[in-house]
Amino acid sequence: MAQLRDIRRRIRSIKKTQQVTKAMKMVAAAKLRRAQEAILNARPYANHLRDVITSIVAFEDLPPHPLLQKPDGNTLTLVVLSGEKGLCGGFNINLFKEVESLRQQFHGNLEILSLGKKGTDHFKRRSYNLIESKSLKGRVEPVALAESISDEIIDRFTKRQTQTVAITYTEFRSALSQKVVTEWVLPLEFEKPEDAKINLDYIFHPDPLTILNSLLPRFVKSQIYRSFLESQASEYGARMTAMDNATRNSEELIDKLTLQYNRARQAAITKELIEVVSGAEALET
Repeated sequence: MAQLRDIRRRIRSIKKTQQVTKAMKMVAAAKLRRAQEAILNARPYANHLRDVITSIVAFEDLPPHPLLQKPDGNTLTLVVLSGEKGLCGGFNINLFKEVESLRQQFHGNLEILSLGKKGTDHFKRRSYNLIESKSLKGRVEPVALAESISDEIIDRFTKRQTQTVAITYTEFRSALSQKVVTEWVLPLEFEKPEDAKINLDYIFHPDPLTILNSLLPRFVKSQIYRSFLESQASEYGARMTAMDNATRNSEELIDKLTLQYNRARQAAITKELIEVVSGAEALET
């Protein structure tokens, strides 16, 4: 009977865990839908802003802009977008593998600006040059976060404290597919359009340099903003998939334990019947 109680206790415990994983899956699915909508709404603005800047930098007589010029030095500031919590499959692990690969390939001074508790804890334990960390706990406004990070990396770049700025995040493709990517943020690079000689008959007011001074920081901000939305949606997708797998595994384990419980109960009943029959036969003899 002790074995039967242990099996029943395990079944109850797994059912409670299954309720938690099922609830976490539903919450992640709801958040994922909102994150997908935010990504779709942000893309047109970023694409149009890039087109406008590209048409301006195509001018050959344009004065050099600080955000377009790479200063001398060998310092890379890497902005890493990790998760604030776990229970999301390989979301954080794949991100850390990408950062470690960059660390081995880059021979200069690599400094980390970490967004997310999981990344901060990981880099502190492994002696990375962590210059700053920000928590994503609570209700984080993506626009305010993007503005804060973009202002900080632009300030470090223009003051020559760093020569290159990149961002590593998880790109969202679908709920089942996410890919870790690294994009170079500063210095900014724009390809000249093939029909630049035809479409450069513009009259600017104010002058092109003043316009770039306004648009280039906004473009950096839009890159950080889009990356944050991509990372957020990827985390929700990874958590939804992980919790769905955990729920399915719990169901399979409950079925196995139920079968084991029934067999053990049947064996106990059979044993009791044999004992009763044996005792009756002994009394008759």
